[in-house]
Amino acid sequence: MFLTRPPLATAHDTFPVIPSSYYHEPGSFAHDDYDDYEDYDDDTDEADDDDDDDLDMSDSDGGAPLDHIMTVTSLLSPMPVAEASTNPTEPYPGNLDGEQPSHPALEHHNASSEPPAHMVNYWSIPLATGHGFLDPTGPQNPTPFDTTPFHPLLHAGNMEEDDESDDVFYPSVAEQLQQFQVVAVDEEEAAWQATGPPAISNPISSTLGPENPGLTDFLKDWAWRNRYQSRGPSPGIRQINEQAARKITRVRYSDLQGNRCDAQGIDWNDLGVTRKNARERRSLDYKNYTNRSDSDIWAPHLPDRIIRNTEDLFRFRRMDIRQNVHLAHFQLRNILACAGRSHAFYPGQGAVHQINPVSGESEVAMDLNDMIGVQISTLDANCDLLIAGTFNGEYCMRNIYSQDKKYTEGQITSHISGITNHLQIHQSRNSSAPLAAFASNDQGFRVMDVATEKFVLDTQYGCPINCSALSADRRLRVMVGDNYNVLIASADTGEILQELGGHRDFGFACDWSDNGWTVATGFQDMSVKLWDARMWTNSDGSSKPLTTIRSEMAGVRSLRFSPTGSGPQVLVAAEEADYVNIIDIRTLAHKQTFDIFGEIGGVEFTNDGQDLNILCMDRTRGGLVQLERCNVGYDAEADFKYSHQAAPLDPWWEASQAGSFTDTKMTGPKTAAWQERSTIFFDDLEPF
Repeated sequence: MFLTRPPLATAHDTFPVIPSSYYHEPGSFAHDDYDDYEDYDDDTDEADDDDDDDLDMSDSDGGAPLDHIMTVTSLLSPMPVAEASTNPTEPYPGNLDGEQPSHPALEHHNASSEPPAHMVNYWSIPLATGHGFLDPTGPQNPTPFDTTPFHPLLHAGNMEEDDESDDVFYPSVAEQLQQFQVVAVDEEEAAWQATGPPAISNPISSTLGPENPGLTDFLKDWAWRNRYQSRGPSPGIRQINEQAARKITRVRYSDLQGNRCDAQGIDWNDLGVTRKNARERRSLDYKNYTNRSDSDIWAPHLPDRIIRNTEDLFRFRRMDIRQNVHLAHFQLRNILACAGRSHAFYPGQGAVHQINPVSGESEVAMDLNDMIGVQISTLDANCDLLIAGTFNGEYCMRNIYSQDKKYTEGQITSHISGITNHLQIHQSRNSSAPLAAFASNDQGFRVMDVATEKFVLDTQYGCPINCSALSADRRLRVMVGDNYNVLIASADTGEILQELGGHRDFGFACDWSDNGWTVATGFQDMSVKLWDARMWTNSDGSSKPLTTIRSEMAGVRSLRFSPTGSGPQVLVAAEEADYVNIIDIRTLAHKQTFDIFGEIGGVEFTNDGQDLNILCMDRTRGGLVQLERCNVGYDAEADFKYSHQAAPLDPWWEASQAGSFTDTKMTGPKTAAWQERSTIFFDDLEPF
């Protein structure tokens, strides 16, 4: 079928064309100034030059018409010389009548190879790698729609009409740049191949627990994820490996340089990220472990309060890097024991290690390799004794200051689930002999006379007890366990005297202040409750905590009150990982937060409350962190001066206590005599 050309008006309505005025704008390229344009084609077969009389795609009758299609050619095709053309003049694109308009920019374009003044020459912009990598010498060729091309082949030099007639090689990229890129990729790829993807799991592979990585695995996982889906800055894999291989034994206060060196000796500038970026990423990735689903999710109706990090009570002193810390059970975090400034104990594989925080020297305090398969689940050091509880329901005991490192071992329980969850060494109320209180996973609570190694109390409860703390007068004991309630029991008989509700998950931390009446409990619901022993409940019998404070990232697993008289009294709440909260007991509205990267094994005060030790269990940068007080002198009136800032908290005892200090004008640390008078004053108070 022979197709006739449709009318001009119909063609313009069905196929839009570029108006001719566009090509005559001042400074624009004349893209059709070649009178005789020939598309670049190496095939010279004359048979292909035969044009079909009809306007079909082929010789068949079923082709589509091509009469109103604008010709488009590759930008990489060379422009043949007009005199060599043999084809008839190509009509102006978009002009169906075949009229060829004139172009005033033709002479200017042919006379100069430089682009117009209004266009940016991107080749003149200095490269980040310096001069000399890309130095094109070819002319700037016109491109459609007045744009500047950015393609290496466009600047490889002038091309001949027939590139088969010579063997000239036109490189796509300068050799120096190509070599530079290959070397960089090879080094980075070699680091990736040597490292491999990180194994995201519990940092202590021999225990069950949440899949939270240690410091090095966390950084590697961050780098791997960002490699395939970039979402901001990420650490370099080579820098991670280099820092993990560095042998650092001690970091001092004088070594701190912000992002150049933090408390764990990490050079964040070298990693290519800031510590703030890493902290934000860690908070998003970390998974808090709970036994009850969603118990740690905050809701508006809950009493949990977020208090401000505005205090400056302690400052960093030093950190002794140790990579031999072993955690047997991820939920039991009372494995740091301190006896004075120079004795700190922590568990390892088949041993109890001792470190001197003053000198940094380490040694083995108890070698337990003779006990097959022994794993230490809890530690305590007091009354010149060091006792370790094991997974198999056993205990190991020795004198701290004895030159002989031999230890005594015994059996607490033979139950199949006899894990020693917690132990506390304390003086007896009736004699000078020390006692050891063991809380086991078989729901039993036992008290042993250390001198005779006989149990003087054996009590069974309705749930396993995970932590316990004795009151200052040694008459009461607070206990938390696999229960939502807090238990207050008699220290002599084990009888439960009071149950306090309000928590939403299992509890693993508690402590009783030596002032006699303040109690703290920490549960997996990311809350810490403070109680007053003089008023456990309201008049209707419901539990009455002083306040409920929410933790930062995970549940609190270790709690310690500072000794009375050591300065402003604080409560140290160590979370499962990273965060240590130092809460100001004077206001209960402010705190100081100290953060590291790694699981936390426990906290302990030494040197009469002037030093605070923190056990970090990271494989790469774990060890013993030591903080020191930085505000020893204080005004006793400040204990209650700022209580009005805690708007949601209005303690019933505020007015009477504040009035008792109005006329005394006490300044400086409390003396021993003052502490004795305070204890005598409240000694006869009954808690119920």
